[in-house]
Amino acid sequence: MAFAGFSWKSFFGKISENGSLVTSTLRESVEENIKSSGVIPGKGRLWYQVFNSPVWKDKRDKNFLNNWMIETDFIEQYFVTLDGPFASWFLKKILADEFMVGSLNGDNNVEIVSSWGPDLMWCGAAEEYIKLQQQRHPTEHAQQRKGCMVSMMNMEHLDTRQIDHKRGDGGIDGAAAKKEALIADNLPLVKYREHFGDWIAYSDLWRDMYGGRKNLGKKKKMPNLKMTLVEKRNYVLKKLEERKRKFAKQQLLAKTSEEVSSHNSSEGHKKDEEEESAAGD
Repeated sequence: MAFAGFSWKSFFGKISENGSLVTSTLRESVEENIKSSGVIPGKGRLWYQVFNSPVWKDKRDKNFLNNWMIETDFIEQYFVTLDGPFASWFLKKILADEFMVGSLNGDNNVEIVSSWGPDLMWCGAAEEYIKLQQQRHPTEHAQQRKGCMVSMMNMEHLDTRQIDHKRGDGGIDGAAAKKEALIADNLPLVKYREHFGDWIAYSDLWRDMYGGRKNLGKKKKMPNLKMTLVEKRNYVLKKLEERKRKFAKQQLLAKTSEEVSSHNSSEGHKKDEEEESAAGD
């Protein structure tokens, strides 16, 4: 990775100026640009297309053109800088022994080798950390700190794909190894959700809106990356309604299935009785 047209000094100067605890940049790769432009078929590999810098450039977004930093509820784990004291506080919590050991294939003492989870939590954790610091040190500096921010500086992502996602020895086929790797990668997420559910929930709306390689090309302008409390509340209410409808549908299907089963059973008994009666005659 390397900055395209900017220096590291400029980047860290922006962080100091804005007081962000967790900071990242937009990114750009040749393959991603070719796919998103339609030169070759298929969607880009970037799961959160909102971090793809050409999208901002094409819309001539004022944040991008002025090289500003903007607040966001989520930063993906690919390139990120953490404020020192915050990093110490945050990493001590999520790297505790209880989160580094799990159960896999019947073994209850498996050392977890997974990078999944931190990016789901650090923005929510940053907001909690700021509130704690403001209570303990009600200074002007503490009041001005920001949680997660994205710099409009463009990071060139070489994306050499050198990380091997497969686990297991040569005796495990590709599909089995991939399945085992997925299970292992998910091990810490279960415990993280139990202990740091509020941190993860902080970016639920954001990830639901922008995840899944969603194409932002049709939007006339770039959306806000910092959600309001009203938007988050409405999102929670919407999810609750969806769960209620899903539960009601499941209950209806279960009742219908039970009625069909009862009807078939009744018809079966009736047929048996008719056959017995006919045999008696």
